[in-house]
Amino acid sequence: MILAKIIRTLKSVRFTLLLIIALTVVFLLGVIIPQKDLLGKEMYFKWRAEQPELVRFLELFELTDIYISPITIGLWALFFLNLIFVMSGRIPAIWNRCFRNDIPKDAGQIKGGRHYDFIEGRGMTEGVKILETEGYKVFSDDKAFWAVRNRLSPLATLLFHLSFFLLLVGGVMTFYTRFSAEAEIAAGETFEGNYTKVYPPKIGGTATTVFTIEEIKPVYYKRHLPVDLNITLMTKKGRRVMGINRPYKEDGLSFIFKNLDVAPIFILKDEKGNEMDAVAVKLKVLSGDEDYFWIGDYEFRTVFYPDWEAELNEQTQSTENIPQALKQSPMDAEKTFQKEVVNPAFRMGVFKDGRLIGSGLLKKGESIKFDGNSIIFSEIDYWAKFYVVKEQGLWIVYISFAFITIAHIMRFVFYRRDIKGFEQEGSLYVSGRTDYFPSMFEDEFRRIADRIRGEAG
Repeated sequence: MILAKIIRTLKSVRFTLLLIIALTVVFLLGVIIPQKDLLGKEMYFKWRAEQPELVRFLELFELTDIYISPITIGLWALFFLNLIFVMSGRIPAIWNRCFRNDIPKDAGQIKGGRHYDFIEGRGMTEGVKILETEGYKVFSDDKAFWAVRNRLSPLATLLFHLSFFLLLVGGVMTFYTRFSAEAEIAAGETFEGNYTKVYPPKIGGTATTVFTIEEIKPVYYKRHLPVDLNITLMTKKGRRVMGINRPYKEDGLSFIFKNLDVAPIFILKDEKGNEMDAVAVKLKVLSGDEDYFWIGDYEFRTVFYPDWEAELNEQTQSTENIPQALKQSPMDAEKTFQKEVVNPAFRMGVFKDGRLIGSGLLKKGESIKFDGNSIIFSEIDYWAKFYVVKEQGLWIVYISFAFITIAHIMRFVFYRRDIKGFEQEGSLYVSGRTDYFPSMFEDEFRRIADRIRGEAG
């Protein structure tokens, strides 16, 4: 008795509405209340230190982790249970309609139809023959027939319910397990999960893999316009090539190219020519911006010129946010930079304790002297920035959309039509019904009735 009452409640539309309202409230609270995973540890601890009583109250009900709190998970469980019960309640009726024998028992069952005709002087034989030529499947006995076209079309309703269920499952899975990150990897560098930014999933851990970038090779049109990019990877599954709009995918984890820049190697030597340090740096300078890096106590601020010979011939203009020593260079014009690296050079300023102690144009293989030391521009390559994402429920969403498409085609293109007939006293009573498009079916029904009557060919 109690179990039956619980099942009736779970199947009710009112209960569905209450669950939708409750989940809406949960998601609104998730927008209003700062969430731990979005704030990050540092910001969250700072907020908790500033408002300890408020945060303690919110933590008591797990409202700062509301999407994975027991209340929310429980609501989702009830919601999907409700959907399952609603779907199960529809299955017997739809299944019965598709497979039951619907041959009429008497003429009274025919006369109540919306589409109805009385065909005098015609019987079962003529009606069955015409309907079979029209593509109907005919079931008959001695005095009556039932003709149906697209008999299984109502199953599309079940398929649509299933697709809706899968859409929700896929959406919830994607929301709770979606992992995204950013990675900056240079040619020759091995990636082992060392992301620069990580947005972890609400449920589960950080997704990672291992591969090495062997080569980054951009392709340009007339040295100015990038038209393609080939990034050669050595992965666990062998050598792969990715590029613009060609992500690398492995076990559901996708690496999507986002940006390209240069990764030079600089060598620091003392006054006797002994190597003190060597660094490979990832600079953000290819678009013409200034960047900086450190070696020991020295700060190096620099702008980059892919072709310094071409730059020498351009007009000098003022540029913001770079050292005064760099502004005095005839190559710091504010312009659109050539992208292809042909004759690379760095206009560099060397600083110690905030004071400029050296500057100059640093070409490949050359050096700038400062403070008894020198920095040498040794080699140059590229590094790439990737957007990394893993969405575990997305394939379920795609399947659900495929099912929705199939269901709509079944329901509205191959829609079901039924025509029943009953022979009585040498004449035929016929009626028809359709799930959709009654006006179109009216024309079809009249044409078939006329053919049975013998008035059409």
